[in-house]
Amino acid sequence: MLQILGIQYSQLGELQIALNYHSRAIQIAKSLGDRHQEATLLLGLGGVHKDSGNFQKALDNYSQARKIFASLSSRHGTLYTSRDLLTEEDRSNRPSTYTATGCSIPAK
Repeated sequence: MLQILGIQYSQLGELQIALNYHSRAIQIAKSLGDRHQEATLLLGLGGVHKDSGNFQKALDNYSQARKIFASLSSRHGTLYTSRDLLTEEDRSNRPSTYTATGCSIPAK
């Protein structure tokens, strides 16, 4: 439910509220030990950070999600996370500033 609220507020442009809902959902997933859901929620949180122009935080969230998916042997999750990183670079057509994960996020 919190994830859905985060998505809705993000679509409305209320990014700080969206960040709060995504963060709370991640805390719950962690407390339940649901690593797959935690990684999925980190992707959403990264998307909100990307939309707000905070590319470093987005990269950090995507990298955390990718590590979790890899630890779960989730090829789909790992590839999906990599796609998010590469899609942003293609969409922005700007030079990259960070490539520690083998993927990059463009400078704003």
